Amino acid sequence: MTGKLIASALALSLSAGSAGALTLGGVNFADDAFADAASLSSGTAVNPDFSGLIGASNQSFADIGAGNGSPVIRVDFTDNLVVNAVGIDLYIYAPGEVFAFGVSLTPGFDTGTAATFNLVASPDTVLFADTAPINPYGFNSNSILFAVDLDALGAAPGAEVASIYLSRGDTEGAIYGVGAANSRSLASAVPLPATAWLLGAAVAGLAAARRRG
Repeated sequence: MTGKLIASALALSLSAGSAGALTLGGVNFADDAFADAASLSSGTAVNPDFSGLIGASNQSFADIGAGNGSPVIRVDFTDNLVVNAVGIDLYIYAPGEVFAFGVSLTPGFDTGTAATFNLVASPDTVLFADTAPINPYGFNSNSILFAVDLDALGAAPGAEVASIYLSRGDTEGAIYGVGAANSRSLASAVPLPATAWLLGAAVAGLAAARRRG
């Protein structure tokens, strides 16, 4: 009985930290990797609703292009943090016609905290044949994942980022989503103390059973 309790505790402790996965263009994302909120940071927008970039769906989008006033928006991660690890840390998911995005850690795009990412400046960017995306431009059925390395924005190694700022890098500026390639989940940290307690209780029970034997 005690052995079964330990096995159950181990299974629970492992599953508590695991996450589902989503693959786009050959890039794997955890199920909580994509941005959870977006809002106007500066400028004006004809349509100030940027909720279309929340999550990873290609059936909705937010527009920061010239046709929507070229606003700067703030994108927030609430159930995970983007981590500046080795390699690409973040991808901006967009229709294939979009040429570039400006990305910053500060709302004013201050020197040393901002960079422009496009196919030339970011060779890890991925252009791929997407599955039936809603395309606001209509002349390219592909989608694109702009690869962002937080090193280019001045982030320290291992730094954790909860918000970034985006501006258009060309006329078009539609965004399907913003996903962290390197992240730390905040949700998975919640159940771990309970599972650790259960595992400890199981081990203590086994020790007591052996003493009685």
